[in-house]
Amino acid sequence: MASVGVAPKLKVLYVPDYTPPNLRITMTAKLHREISNLLPSYEIQLALSEGPFEDDDGVGAHFDKESMHGKAPAKQIAGLRIDFHHSIVKLPRYAEMHKPALIFGEGQGALIALGYSKPALVERALQSRNVQQSECGTLAAAWGGVRAIIIHEPRVSRLGLQQDKLRTAVPELYEKPENPVVAPLPTWVLTERRSAQYDALKVFLSELRLAHVTELSAIPFGQLVTNSARIMWDHDGECSCGRRTYLMSQCIKGLEEEIVEKIKDEAEAALALPVPAPEVSSAGGTRRLATPIPSELVRLPNKLGLVTDKVIFIDDATIASFAAKPNSWEYGVVFVCIWDGTRDCTLPSPSKPASSKYLFRIAFRKDPDGTVIPVQQCVDVRREPACVLLASQLPITLAMFTKWTVWVLYPARCES
Repeated sequence: MASVGVAPKLKVLYVPDYTPPNLRITMTAKLHREISNLLPSYEIQLALSEGPFEDDDGVGAHFDKESMHGKAPAKQIAGLRIDFHHSIVKLPRYAEMHKPALIFGEGQGALIALGYSKPALVERALQSRNVQQSECGTLAAAWGGVRAIIIHEPRVSRLGLQQDKLRTAVPELYEKPENPVVAPLPTWVLTERRSAQYDALKVFLSELRLAHVTELSAIPFGQLVTNSARIMWDHDGECSCGRRTYLMSQCIKGLEEEIVEKIKDEAEAALALPVPAPEVSSAGGTRRLATPIPSELVRLPNKLGLVTDKVIFIDDATIASFAAKPNSWEYGVVFVCIWDGTRDCTLPSPSKPASSKYLFRIAFRKDPDGTVIPVQQCVDVRREPACVLLASQLPITLAMFTKWTVWVLYPARCES
Protein backbone atom coordinates (compact mmCIF):
# COMPACT_ATOMS: atom_id res chain seq x y z
CA MET A 1 0.00 0.00 0.00
CA ALA A 2 2.83 2.40 0.80
CA SER A 3 4.27 1.85 -2.69
CA VAL A 4 1.16 3.38 -4.27
CA GLY A 5 1.02 6.32 -1.88
CA VAL A 6 -1.49 4.90 0.64
CA ALA A 7 -0.21 4.54 4.21
CA PRO A 8 -1.47 1.33 5.88
CA LYS A 9 -3.14 1.80 9.25
CA LEU A 10 -1.49 0.40 12.36
CA LYS A 11 -3.62 0.23 15.48
CA VAL A 12 -1.98 0.60 18.90
CA LEU A 13 -3.85 0.10 22.17
CA TYR A 14 -2.54 2.20 25.06
CA VAL A 15 -3.22 0.88 28.58
CA PRO A 16 -2.46 3.91 30.79
CA ASP A 17 -1.44 4.21 34.41
CA TYR A 18 -3.70 5.69 37.07
CA THR A 19 -2.72 9.31 36.40
CA PRO A 20 -4.49 12.70 36.04
CA PRO A 21 -6.09 13.33 32.62
CA ASN A 22 -3.62 16.07 31.62
CA LEU A 23 -0.62 13.78 32.24
CA ARG A 24 -2.33 10.93 30.42
CA ILE A 25 -2.93 13.14 27.37
CA THR A 26 0.74 14.14 27.39
CA MET A 27 1.87 10.51 27.54
CA THR A 28 -0.55 9.52 24.76
CA ALA A 29 0.73 12.27 22.47
CA LYS A 30 4.34 11.33 23.21
CA LEU A 31 3.70 7.64 22.48
CA HIS A 32 1.92 8.46 19.20
CA ARG A 33 4.80 10.70 18.13
CA GLU A 34 7.53 8.14 18.94
CA ILE A 35 5.81 5.21 17.22
CA SER A 36 5.04 7.40 14.18
CA ASN A 37 8.73 8.31 13.94
CA LEU A 38 9.76 4.65 14.18
CA LEU A 39 7.19 3.53 11.59
CA PRO A 40 6.90 6.48 9.18
CA SER A 41 5.25 4.42 6.44
CA TYR A 42 2.24 3.63 8.67
CA GLU A 43 -0.69 5.73 9.82
CA ILE A 44 -0.72 5.19 13.58
CA GLN A 45 -4.14 4.97 15.22
CA LEU A 46 -4.00 5.06 19.02
CA ALA A 47 -6.84 3.76 21.19
CA LEU A 48 -7.20 3.81 24.98
CA SER A 49 -8.11 1.11 27.50
CA GLU A 50 -8.54 2.59 30.98
CA GLY A 51 -8.99 0.64 34.19
CA PRO A 52 -12.45 -0.38 35.45
CA PHE A 53 -12.24 1.41 38.83
CA GLU A 54 -13.07 5.12 38.50
CA ASP A 55 -12.42 7.76 41.14
CA ASP A 56 -14.49 10.89 41.81
CA ASP A 57 -12.90 12.64 38.82
CA GLY A 58 -13.70 9.82 36.41
CA VAL A 59 -10.09 8.62 36.12
CA GLY A 60 -9.89 4.84 35.71
CA ALA A 61 -7.53 2.70 37.79
CA HIS A 62 -6.74 -0.97 37.29
CA PHE A 63 -6.56 -1.72 41.02
CA ASP A 64 -9.11 -0.49 43.54
CA LYS A 65 -7.38 1.34 46.40
CA GLU A 66 -10.06 0.07 48.80
CA SER A 67 -8.84 -3.49 48.16
CA MET A 68 -5.34 -2.71 49.45
CA HIS A 69 -5.88 0.00 52.07
CA GLY A 70 -6.31 -0.95 55.72
CA LYS A 71 -6.86 -4.66 55.09
CA ALA A 72 -5.18 -7.76 56.46
CA PRO A 73 -2.51 -9.26 54.14
CA ALA A 74 -4.73 -12.23 53.23
CA LYS A 75 -7.59 -9.94 52.21
CA GLN A 76 -5.18 -7.69 50.28
CA ILE A 77 -4.00 -10.70 48.25
CA ALA A 78 -7.58 -11.81 47.58
CA GLY A 79 -8.57 -8.28 46.56
CA LEU A 80 -5.51 -7.98 44.32
CA ARG A 81 -6.45 -11.19 42.49
CA ILE A 82 -10.05 -10.01 42.00
CA ASP A 83 -8.95 -6.61 40.68
CA PHE A 84 -6.34 -8.21 38.39
CA HIS A 85 -8.92 -10.54 36.86
CA HIS A 86 -11.44 -7.70 36.53
CA SER A 87 -8.95 -5.53 34.63
CA ILE A 88 -7.73 -8.46 32.52
CA VAL A 89 -11.30 -9.13 31.35
CA LYS A 90 -11.80 -5.48 30.34
CA LEU A 91 -8.62 -5.38 28.25
CA PRO A 92 -9.61 -8.29 25.89
CA ARG A 93 -12.93 -6.58 25.22
CA TYR A 94 -11.17 -3.35 24.24
CA ALA A 95 -8.74 -5.40 22.13
CA GLU A 96 -11.70 -7.08 20.41
CA MET A 97 -13.21 -3.64 19.75
CA HIS A 98 -10.08 -1.97 18.31
CA LYS A 99 -8.12 -5.05 17.05
CA PRO A 100 -4.64 -3.63 17.78
CA ALA A 101 -1.37 -4.98 16.44
CA LEU A 102 0.61 -3.49 19.36
CA ILE A 103 -0.27 -2.91 23.02
CA PHE A 104 1.63 -0.43 25.19
CA GLY A 105 1.11 -0.55 28.97
CA GLU A 106 2.19 2.07 31.50
CA GLY A 107 2.34 1.71 35.31
CA GLN A 108 -0.69 -0.25 36.49
CA GLY A 109 -1.63 -0.74 32.86
CA ALA A 110 1.77 -2.34 32.24
CA LEU A 111 0.97 -5.14 34.69
CA ILE A 112 -2.41 -5.73 33.06
CA ALA A 113 -0.85 -5.73 29.59
CA LEU A 114 1.77 -8.21 30.81
CA GLY A 115 -0.99 -10.41 32.23
CA TYR A 116 -2.79 -10.22 28.86
CA SER A 117 0.29 -11.78 27.23
CA LYS A 118 -0.11 -14.90 29.40
CA PRO A 119 -2.79 -17.17 27.88
CA ALA A 120 -3.28 -19.22 31.06
CA LEU A 121 -3.91 -16.05 33.08
CA VAL A 122 -6.36 -14.68 30.49
CA GLU A 123 -8.19 -18.02 30.44
CA ARG A 124 -8.59 -18.10 34.23
CA ALA A 125 -9.62 -14.44 34.37
CA LEU A 126 -12.33 -15.01 31.77
CA GLN A 127 -13.51 -18.06 33.72
CA SER A 128 -13.92 -15.98 36.87
CA ARG A 129 -16.11 -13.29 35.23
CA ASN A 130 -19.41 -13.14 33.38
CA VAL A 131 -18.22 -13.83 29.85
CA GLN A 132 -20.71 -15.24 27.36
CA GLN A 133 -19.91 -18.11 25.06
CA SER A 134 -20.75 -15.98 22.03
CA GLU A 135 -17.82 -13.67 22.92
CA CYS A 136 -15.14 -16.37 23.02
CA GLY A 137 -14.36 -16.55 19.30
CA THR A 138 -13.89 -12.80 18.80
CA LEU A 139 -11.90 -12.38 22.03
CA ALA A 140 -9.55 -15.19 20.98
CA ALA A 141 -9.10 -13.76 17.46
CA ALA A 142 -8.21 -10.33 18.89
CA TRP A 143 -5.67 -11.92 21.25
CA GLY A 144 -4.00 -13.79 18.39
CA GLY A 145 -3.84 -10.60 16.31
CA VAL A 146 -1.56 -8.80 18.80
CA ARG A 147 1.99 -8.92 17.45
CA ALA A 148 3.79 -7.57 20.53
CA ILE A 149 3.27 -5.99 23.94
CA ILE A 150 5.52 -3.25 25.35
CA ILE A 151 5.34 -2.33 29.02
CA HIS A 152 6.93 0.51 31.01
CA GLU A 153 7.30 0.94 34.78
CA PRO A 154 4.90 -1.84 35.90
CA ARG A 155 3.51 -1.32 39.41
CA VAL A 156 0.52 -2.12 41.58
CA SER A 157 0.43 1.19 43.45
CA ARG A 158 2.71 3.99 44.58
CA LEU A 159 4.49 1.41 46.74
CA GLY A 160 5.77 -0.30 43.60
CA LEU A 161 5.42 -3.85 42.32
CA GLN A 162 4.73 -5.53 45.69
CA GLN A 163 5.98 -8.84 44.34
CA ASP A 164 5.36 -10.73 47.57
CA LYS A 165 1.60 -10.14 47.21
CA LEU A 166 1.58 -10.29 43.41
CA ARG A 167 3.27 -13.71 43.30
CA THR A 168 0.65 -15.20 45.61
CA ALA A 169 -2.35 -13.44 44.07
CA VAL A 170 -1.52 -14.10 40.41
CA PRO A 171 0.77 -17.17 40.17
CA GLU A 172 -0.06 -17.55 36.45
CA LEU A 173 1.92 -14.37 35.82
CA TYR A 174 5.09 -16.19 36.92
CA GLU A 175 4.66 -19.33 34.82
CA LYS A 176 7.96 -20.60 33.47
CA PRO A 177 8.43 -19.81 29.78
CA GLU A 178 10.59 -22.86 28.98
CA ASN A 179 7.68 -25.20 28.19
CA PRO A 180 4.35 -23.34 28.31
CA VAL A 181 1.16 -25.08 27.22
CA VAL A 182 0.48 -22.11 24.90
CA ALA A 183 3.29 -19.69 24.04
CA PRO A 184 2.73 -16.16 25.44
CA LEU A 185 2.65 -13.05 23.29
CA PRO A 186 6.07 -11.44 22.60
CA THR A 187 6.73 -8.88 25.34
CA TRP A 188 9.37 -6.17 25.77
CA VAL A 189 10.01 -4.08 28.87
CA LEU A 190 11.12 -0.47 28.53
CA THR A 191 13.44 0.25 31.47
CA GLU A 192 15.13 3.36 32.85
CA ARG A 193 18.06 3.54 35.25
CA ARG A 194 16.59 6.63 36.86
CA SER A 195 13.51 4.71 37.93
CA ALA A 196 12.75 4.69 41.66
CA GLN A 197 11.99 0.95 41.51
CA TYR A 198 14.93 -0.01 39.30
CA ASP A 199 16.25 -2.71 41.67
CA ALA A 200 12.82 -4.27 42.23
CA LEU A 201 12.10 -4.19 38.50
CA LYS A 202 15.46 -5.84 37.77
CA VAL A 203 14.52 -8.77 40.04
CA PHE A 204 11.06 -8.92 38.46
CA LEU A 205 12.46 -9.09 34.92
CA SER A 206 15.01 -11.72 35.90
CA GLU A 207 12.34 -13.91 37.49
CA LEU A 208 9.96 -13.64 34.52
CA ARG A 209 12.83 -13.75 31.97
CA LEU A 210 11.52 -10.83 29.95
CA ALA A 211 13.48 -9.02 27.25
CA HIS A 212 14.18 -5.41 28.23
CA VAL A 213 15.35 -2.39 26.25
CA THR A 214 16.28 1.16 27.22
CA GLU A 215 14.56 2.87 24.30
CA LEU A 216 11.72 2.12 21.90
CA SER A 217 13.99 2.24 18.87
CA ALA A 218 15.69 -0.97 20.08
CA ILE A 219 12.47 -2.96 19.48
CA PRO A 220 12.22 -4.42 15.93
CA PHE A 221 8.85 -2.82 15.10
CA GLY A 222 9.41 -3.16 11.35
CA GLN A 223 9.60 -6.93 11.65
CA LEU A 224 6.87 -7.26 14.28
CA VAL A 225 4.13 -5.43 12.40
CA THR A 226 4.73 -7.54 9.27
CA ASN A 227 4.45 -10.84 11.14
CA SER A 228 1.35 -12.91 10.54
CA ALA A 229 -1.30 -13.03 13.23
CA ARG A 230 -1.43 -16.14 15.38
CA ILE A 231 -3.99 -18.69 14.18
CA MET A 232 -6.82 -19.03 16.71
CA TRP A 233 -9.38 -21.77 16.12
CA ASP A 234 -13.01 -20.68 16.18
CA HIS A 235 -14.97 -22.43 18.92
CA ASP A 236 -18.24 -22.26 20.78
CA GLY A 237 -16.75 -22.04 24.29
CA GLU A 238 -16.81 -25.73 25.13
CA CYS A 239 -13.94 -28.23 25.12
CA SER A 240 -14.41 -31.75 23.77
CA CYS A 241 -14.21 -33.00 27.37
CA GLY A 242 -17.19 -30.83 28.35
CA ARG A 243 -15.33 -28.06 30.21
CA ARG A 244 -15.97 -24.41 29.44
CA THR A 245 -13.24 -22.71 27.40
CA TYR A 246 -12.74 -19.08 26.51
CA LEU A 247 -9.43 -18.17 24.85
CA MET A 248 -8.52 -21.58 23.42
CA SER A 249 -10.64 -24.23 21.75
CA GLN A 250 -9.42 -26.71 24.35
CA CYS A 251 -9.16 -26.41 28.11
CA ILE A 252 -5.76 -26.09 29.79
CA LYS A 253 -5.91 -29.64 31.12
CA GLY A 254 -6.77 -31.00 27.68
CA LEU A 255 -3.86 -29.10 26.11
CA GLU A 256 -1.47 -30.45 28.74
CA GLU A 257 -2.65 -34.01 28.16
CA GLU A 258 -2.28 -33.54 24.40
CA ILE A 259 1.33 -32.35 24.80
CA VAL A 260 2.16 -35.31 27.09
CA GLU A 261 0.59 -37.71 24.59
CA LYS A 262 2.52 -36.16 21.71
CA ILE A 263 5.82 -36.49 23.60
CA LYS A 264 5.03 -40.13 24.39
CA ASP A 265 4.18 -40.89 20.75
CA GLU A 266 7.42 -39.31 19.54
CA ALA A 267 9.43 -41.31 22.09
CA GLU A 268 7.76 -44.57 21.03
CA ALA A 269 8.31 -43.76 17.36
CA ALA A 270 11.98 -43.08 18.03
CA LEU A 271 12.37 -46.44 19.80
CA ALA A 272 10.65 -48.23 16.92
CA LEU A 273 13.14 -46.95 14.35
CA PRO A 274 15.59 -49.66 13.21
CA VAL A 275 19.20 -49.13 14.22
CA PRO A 276 21.30 -48.97 11.02
CA ALA A 277 24.26 -51.30 10.86
CA PRO A 278 27.66 -49.62 10.68
CA GLU A 279 28.96 -49.26 7.15
CA VAL A 280 32.17 -51.14 6.40
CA SER A 281 34.72 -49.09 4.52
CA SER A 282 37.15 -50.40 1.92
CA ALA A 283 40.04 -49.90 4.37
CA GLY A 284 38.57 -52.50 6.69
CA GLY A 285 37.32 -50.12 9.37
CA THR A 286 33.81 -48.96 10.10
CA ARG A 287 32.28 -45.63 9.27
CA ARG A 288 29.43 -44.11 11.27
CA LEU A 289 26.29 -43.25 9.33
CA ALA A 290 24.84 -39.76 9.55
CA THR A 291 22.12 -39.27 12.18
CA PRO A 292 18.72 -38.82 10.49
CA ILE A 293 17.13 -35.38 10.87
CA PRO A 294 14.11 -35.54 13.23
CA SER A 295 10.68 -34.59 11.93
CA GLU A 296 10.49 -31.67 14.36
CA LEU A 297 13.61 -29.74 15.30
CA VAL A 298 14.21 -28.89 18.95
CA ARG A 299 13.61 -25.21 19.69
CA LEU A 300 16.51 -23.88 21.71
CA PRO A 301 15.63 -21.61 24.67
CA ASN A 302 16.29 -17.90 24.34
CA LYS A 303 19.30 -16.63 26.25
CA LEU A 304 19.10 -13.16 27.76
CA GLY A 305 21.77 -11.07 29.43
CA LEU A 306 25.49 -10.58 28.92
CA VAL A 307 26.48 -14.18 29.71
CA THR A 308 25.21 -17.24 27.83
CA ASP A 309 26.38 -20.85 27.66
CA LYS A 310 28.92 -20.14 24.91
CA VAL A 311 29.41 -16.35 24.72
CA ILE A 312 30.36 -13.59 27.16
CA PHE A 313 29.33 -10.12 25.97
CA ILE A 314 31.42 -7.20 27.18
CA ASP A 315 30.00 -3.66 27.25
CA ASP A 316 31.36 -0.26 28.27
CA ALA A 317 30.02 -0.63 31.81
CA THR A 318 31.96 -3.89 32.27
CA ILE A 319 35.19 -2.24 31.11
CA ALA A 320 34.58 0.79 33.33
CA SER A 321 34.17 -1.45 36.39
CA PHE A 322 37.73 -2.72 35.93
CA ALA A 323 39.07 0.78 36.67
CA ALA A 324 37.95 0.44 40.30
CA LYS A 325 38.44 -3.32 40.68
CA PRO A 326 40.86 -4.80 38.10
CA ASN A 327 40.58 -8.31 39.56
CA SER A 328 36.78 -8.37 39.79
CA TRP A 329 36.10 -10.28 36.54
CA GLU A 330 34.84 -13.73 37.43
CA TYR A 331 35.31 -15.15 33.91
CA GLY A 332 39.08 -14.67 33.61
CA VAL A 333 41.97 -12.34 34.45
CA VAL A 334 42.37 -8.64 33.68
CA PHE A 335 45.66 -6.79 33.28
CA VAL A 336 45.91 -3.00 33.37
CA CYS A 337 48.81 -1.15 31.80
CA ILE A 338 49.66 2.40 30.79
CA TRP A 339 50.41 3.08 27.13
CA ASP A 340 52.64 6.01 26.29
CA GLY A 341 51.39 7.19 22.91
CA THR A 342 54.92 7.98 21.75
CA ARG A 343 56.21 4.41 21.98
CA ASP A 344 55.07 0.83 21.44
CA CYS A 345 53.21 -1.03 24.20
CA THR A 346 53.66 -4.74 24.95
CA LEU A 347 50.46 -6.30 26.31
CA PRO A 348 50.94 -8.28 29.53
CA SER A 349 50.18 -11.98 29.55
CA PRO A 350 49.60 -14.68 32.21
CA SER A 351 52.50 -16.62 33.64
CA LYS A 352 53.61 -19.87 32.02
CA PRO A 353 51.85 -22.34 34.39
CA ALA A 354 48.48 -20.62 33.86
CA SER A 355 48.94 -19.74 30.19
CA SER A 356 47.31 -22.97 28.98
CA LYS A 357 44.06 -21.93 30.71
CA TYR A 358 43.90 -18.51 29.06
CA LEU A 359 44.02 -19.07 25.30
CA PHE A 360 42.19 -15.91 24.16
CA ARG A 361 42.97 -12.21 24.54
CA ILE A 362 41.08 -8.98 23.91
CA ALA A 363 42.29 -5.47 24.74
CA PHE A 364 40.57 -2.09 25.15
CA ARG A 365 41.68 1.50 25.62
CA LYS A 366 39.81 4.50 26.97
CA ASP A 367 39.84 7.71 24.94
CA PRO A 368 40.13 11.15 26.61
CA ASP A 369 36.40 11.71 26.11
CA GLY A 370 35.58 8.50 27.98
CA THR A 371 34.83 6.32 24.94
CA VAL A 372 35.99 2.69 25.25
CA ILE A 373 37.56 1.37 22.02
CA PRO A 374 38.95 -2.14 21.34
CA VAL A 375 42.59 -1.98 20.34
CA GLN A 376 42.87 -5.73 19.71
CA GLN A 377 39.86 -7.92 18.96
CA CYS A 378 39.50 -11.32 20.60
CA VAL A 379 42.31 -13.52 19.25
CA ASP A 380 43.71 -16.96 19.92
CA VAL A 381 47.11 -16.31 21.51
CA ARG A 382 48.47 -19.54 19.98
CA ARG A 383 47.81 -18.25 16.45
CA GLU A 384 48.22 -14.51 17.10
CA PRO A 385 51.47 -14.27 19.06
CA ALA A 386 51.86 -10.53 18.32
CA CYS A 387 51.03 -8.67 21.53
CA VAL A 388 52.52 -5.23 20.76
CA LEU A 389 50.51 -2.07 20.18
CA LEU A 390 52.40 0.08 17.68
CA ALA A 391 52.56 3.79 18.38
CA SER A 392 53.05 4.41 14.66
CA GLN A 393 49.47 3.27 14.03
CA LEU A 394 48.02 6.01 16.23
CA PRO A 395 46.85 9.25 14.60
CA ILE A 396 49.06 12.22 15.42
CA THR A 397 46.23 13.93 17.30
CA LEU A 398 45.88 10.92 19.59
CA ALA A 399 49.61 10.32 20.05
CA MET A 400 49.83 13.68 21.81
CA PHE A 401 48.11 12.16 24.84
CA THR A 402 50.87 10.43 26.76
CA LYS A 403 48.87 8.29 29.19
CA TRP A 404 46.48 5.68 27.90
CA THR A 405 44.84 3.15 30.20
CA VAL A 406 44.72 -0.25 28.47
CA TRP A 407 42.77 -3.22 29.81
CA VAL A 408 43.83 -6.68 28.60
CA LEU A 409 41.29 -9.47 29.20
CA TYR A 410 42.04 -13.20 29.17
CA PRO A 411 38.81 -15.23 29.53
CA ALA A 412 39.29 -18.62 31.15
CA ARG A 413 38.73 -21.66 28.97
CA CYS A 414 35.75 -23.77 30.08
CA GLU A 415 36.53 -27.46 30.38
CA SER A 416 33.69 -29.65 29.12
